[in-house]
Amino acid sequence: MHKCTCPRSLPKHFPRPLTWKFRQNGKFSTSALRLNERQTRSFSTSRTNAQGTDAKLAQTRHEALTLQHKTENILEPVFKVAERPSDILSKMNAVSFWRDVLSDTFENLSSGAERPARVVVLSLDEWSGAQDLVTALLDEPLSSNQAQEKLLQTRWKDVKVTGLTISTNPVESTSKRLSSSYLKQFSVPLEITEHRAPISQTFPSTLFKADVPIIVFNPLTTPLSFLRHLTIPSHTIFVASSTPDLNDTSLQSTTQAQLFPSQQADSLSPQRLLFIDPSRALSAIQTFRSNPTSALAIQQYQDDFIGSGVSLVTQAIRDIVDSGDNTSSPSTYLRNKTAIIQLNDALEAFYSNVQSVQRSLDNIREGVSQLTGRIEEAKARIPNDILGPAQGRGEGGDSEKDVVSESLRLASREMKAGLERLSWWKTIWRVDEVSGIVGGAVDRVWCKDLEQKLILQTGRLLTLQQEFTKSALSLVHTQQPTPPPPSPPHPLFTAELLKNSLSQITSSRSYTVTPSTLTTPITKRKLQLLEHPTTRLHLKAQRLLLTTSTTVALSSWFTWAGWMGYLSQSTETVSAVWSAIGMGMDPLTGIGAGLLGMVGSLRWAVGKWEKEKRKWWRDWERIGKGLGRDLKATLDTAVEKQAVVVADAACEGLKGLCEKRQKEVDKIRDYVVQLQAQLKDITSRTKV
Repeated sequence: MHKCTCPRSLPKHFPRPLTWKFRQNGKFSTSALRLNERQTRSFSTSRTNAQGTDAKLAQTRHEALTLQHKTENILEPVFKVAERPSDILSKMNAVSFWRDVLSDTFENLSSGAERPARVVVLSLDEWSGAQDLVTALLDEPLSSNQAQEKLLQTRWKDVKVTGLTISTNPVESTSKRLSSSYLKQFSVPLEITEHRAPISQTFPSTLFKADVPIIVFNPLTTPLSFLRHLTIPSHTIFVASSTPDLNDTSLQSTTQAQLFPSQQADSLSPQRLLFIDPSRALSAIQTFRSNPTSALAIQQYQDDFIGSGVSLVTQAIRDIVDSGDNTSSPSTYLRNKTAIIQLNDALEAFYSNVQSVQRSLDNIREGVSQLTGRIEEAKARIPNDILGPAQGRGEGGDSEKDVVSESLRLASREMKAGLERLSWWKTIWRVDEVSGIVGGAVDRVWCKDLEQKLILQTGRLLTLQQEFTKSALSLVHTQQPTPPPPSPPHPLFTAELLKNSLSQITSSRSYTVTPSTLTTPITKRKLQLLEHPTTRLHLKAQRLLLTTSTTVALSSWFTWAGWMGYLSQSTETVSAVWSAIGMGMDPLTGIGAGLLGMVGSLRWAVGKWEKEKRKWWRDWERIGKGLGRDLKATLDTAVEKQAVVVADAACEGLKGLCEKRQKEVDKIRDYVVQLQAQLKDITSRTKV
């Protein structure tokens, strides 16, 4: 029988698969024996350390199980508070997803059964090289088992599912049995699950159940910005394939910083980024198989396989899987560690969901604040724009006057001229037409220019109403500020009651802006002027005329009687009459008294009429001042109750919805933070 001879030493970086093959023969077997001797001498020390570690693990399991129970209990409340009306299916999927992961957490903590270490390799796209990576890890160039090699090479043939598990003892129909020494070289045997590129960004739950999750991507087809927004396990190993220069440490550091900008040094299980070239590793294997006895082929295999960086993946797996070497059960330790990481990832996902709701609430509040600011600005600006200062000419020269005062000044000037023309002597002949004359003048000059201006401004108010209503309905629908973020999430509230309330407001009669919306005070004040002061002036004119006519008639009769008495002094009958009514006056004196009575009556009537006109004019000024107040109040009411009423109601409604949801968010967030603090305390004491 031919005896195989081996060199005294192998190259420093000779691949592990070949090293183990060589160690089965020749002098390397004695090295293995010496290694076993050293392990025997340190057995007692290791056993003591293992006992201490096992005690900590038992305490960790108990506390972690309690934490797992609390975490699963808040699963529904977390996603209920984060529920979005148009994203119900996503919420249901998320609850089912995390319930599945937390069930696996419970299994890891409560079950003492041994299981293989789960390595999940996920490909982000068809160019990632994930399949080549798994092939390079599991292929054994020195093996003569052609069936196993063919099984490895054609493992995806006729496979309809997106996931495939490779194990030495498969238990599922989608698993492949492969007797690879690679799966057995760790303290806990491995099973490797491959996942093809996912159709969506929702990854399978097996990735979160993995002890070693690996995501393989091609930097040329997958930008780093995409990776930063993935929901993945916190201990994921990122593998960048097709890297042009694996030894460029500067490039690696830059990429690492871009991919993990907020990575903490004391992270529970830091994410890692490895740079490999799977195709180079496969090429190295093919080179060795083409001429396995050639030293040159072996050297080229060694250089290419090591240069491919695939061994970095093996070392990363070893760092995790063999982390429980100093315990009595590395498998139990690994399961506990994975369970702790799953709890951490679940709580981080819960907190992220709550924060997403908080951002939505903040966005709604920002939109409400923007709209409220516009409302307040409109309330302050519109009255000043419509009724504000206008250039007018006062009595003392140019002066700034508001449009109401200016319109009243012009109307007063015209009305005063017309009223001055209505003297008592003209009134006598048209006493029954006083109300018509004065009323016609009032109707003709009473703020006609202001009325036309306000009718024009009604169109502006209508435009303002439409703008605010559109903005309010848009805010209620999108629940985003202006401008919205690049990728706005689904609306947080259905707000059906609020939308119905806004619809009722817009369909009400009081909401409609008409041409008379702003001019109503002008009409009311004009009617007030016509109904009271003008009517009173008309009645006063009639009474004055009646009084004056009576007084003049009596004075005329008295004068006539005196005159007749003077002419008929010789007539005994007339003289007797004058003596009876003359009150002892001389007839000539009586004539003078009568004439004086007539003149006095007329003078009194003229003065009384002027006094009544001045009284009417005071009423004009009083009503004019009231008009300014009425217009200001009407305009404020029109802006508040018509122009911005929908926007106001929308803001108040959204504020109420936000306040109610904020209480729920605060309660859930505080509890999640409390659970995170408990988890941190567990990990800090046990160092799992």
